[in-house]
Amino acid sequence: MKYKNITKVAINHFDANRSNETIFEFKINNFQDLKKLKKKKDHWDDKKNIKKDYIYIFNLYLNLSKQISKNLNKIHKKNFPYKYWEILIGPWLWSFLDNTYERYNSIKFFLKENRGKKFYVNDFQMKKKITPNLVEQIPNYFYDSFWNYECSINIIKSAFKHKIFLKKKHSATKEKEFSKYISYNENKHKKIEIIYYTNIISNNYLIFEGTFSKKILLEYFLNLKFFPIKKKIVFTNIGNSSLINYNIRKKINISLSNKNKYEKFISS
Repeated sequence: MKYKNITKVAINHFDANRSNETIFEFKINNFQDLKKLKKKKDHWDDKKNIKKDYIYIFNLYLNLSKQISKNLNKIHKKNFPYKYWEILIGPWLWSFLDNTYERYNSIKFFLKENRGKKFYVNDFQMKKKITPNLVEQIPNYFYDSFWNYECSINIIKSAFKHKIFLKKKHSATKEKEFSKYISYNENKHKKIEIIYYTNIISNNYLIFEGTFSKKILLEYFLNLKFFPIKKKIVFTNIGNSSLINYNIRKKINISLSNKNKYEKFISS
C-alpha cells in the first residue's frame, strides 16, 4: 500500500518524531509539564458522556467479571463463589476497562474531529508483549507510552483499521526500548512484602496494613474486639512473565453482544 497521500499520525511519544501529530499525550513527568500541556478537546468535554460511559463500563464490568469467574472455576476445577474471584480479578478488570475504553473513545473522537481524512501509524510488530502480571504493575503500565502504544495498536486493529491504516515496520531500536522497559518492570516487582494482622483469639478476620490508615485500623480493632498480631508474608519472583502460563488465558471464553467496536476489541 502507498502512503503518499495519507497523513502519518503517531500514537504517542513512543512512535512520534518531533513533527508528528499525536493522538495521545501521556508523557507528563511533573506538575510543570502538566501546566504547560495544551489541553486538546476530547470525548469527555461533554459532561453527559461521563455519566453515560460510567454506567456502560459498570454494566460491562459486571457482565465480564461473572463470565470470567465461571471460566476460572472451570479451568481450575473449583467451585468458588463469584465474590471470591471478584476480589482477585476485580481491581485489574475495572482498571483495564476504564483505561482501554478511554483510549477507544479518544481514537474515535480524533477521527470524528478529522472526518474525511485518512491516516496511518507505524506498527512496529513487537515480539514481546506488555501484560501486567500483578495488580501492582497496572499503574506503571496504564499511564505509560509503551503500554498505551501497544494497546492502541490493538484497538485500531479491532475497531478502526479501515480509517487508520497500519504500516508494518521493524525497528531494532524500538524493540530494544520495549524489552528494556518490560525487564525493568519485572525486576521492580520481583519481591513484594505484605503486612497484615490476624486476631489472637480467632482467625475470623484478616486485615492488611496498607489498605487503611492507623486511625481506621484502631477503630476496626476496637469495633471488632480484635486483638491484633502483626505478620508479614514475602512473595518473590512473582512479576516474572516467564512464570505466567498464557495458554490458560486463551482458554477463557467470553460472549459479548458486540453492540459497538469496543466490545469487538474486548472479545478479540
